[in-house]
Amino acid sequence: MVKSTGDGLKRGHIGGMVFRVVNGKQVIQEMPSSYRDRKSEKQLRQRSGMKNIVAAYRLVSKAIQECFEDAEGTKRPYHRFLYHNLLLDPVAMTANTIETGRWIPADYFLSFGSLPELHPEVRDDGTLFVPIDTKEWQVGDALRVVKIFLRHRYDDGTMGTFMEMEDIYCRPGIDYEMNISDPNLIAVACIHKRLTGSKWKCSTQRLILL
Repeated sequence: MVKSTGDGLKRGHIGGMVFRVVNGKQVIQEMPSSYRDRKSEKQLRQRSGMKNIVAAYRLVSKAIQECFEDAEGTKRPYHRFLYHNLLLDPVAMTANTIETGRWIPADYFLSFGSLPELHPEVRDDGTLFVPIDTKEWQVGDALRVVKIFLRHRYDDGTMGTFMEMEDIYCRPGIDYEMNISDPNLIAVACIHKRLTGSKWKCSTQRLILL
């Protein structure tokens, strides 16, 4: 339907034509033959993945503020956390789940840096073994241990969780072992941190789902 106003210009659409007014001038265009579906399965999956990453950041934000070496200037830890984890396959969530603020645990990056990656080993005896390489470790370096505990498991696959963190000052060459037998401990990360001048260096690490 097309309407004419007092200025003599037309607005609306009729047949395959669209009438608009731009900067006081009449513009006539052909109506698009199709519109982009903003609710496609792929787009909804990407959006839900984004929501899951944001929920994860809220949980671990206190533990990772110094753990992204590329967080400089306007690129804050929040932005770098999103950037690195958006490159991973998105975690699908339902619309109802997104609104709850809960999340589905995933092996997200909790750090990104230049120190060599640690390779923690989950052992059958309920321990996590973290080798501390003498060549890569200096006196004063810290091992940041991040633990994610289950508070409540929901029918839709999401979880209510809480976080604990601790800095362990390991001696070079003395490996670290941690008890992970608690049934409510669902994920852990170990990050090598080193203060150089006024800046932190760290290893690139992801959450380990237990």
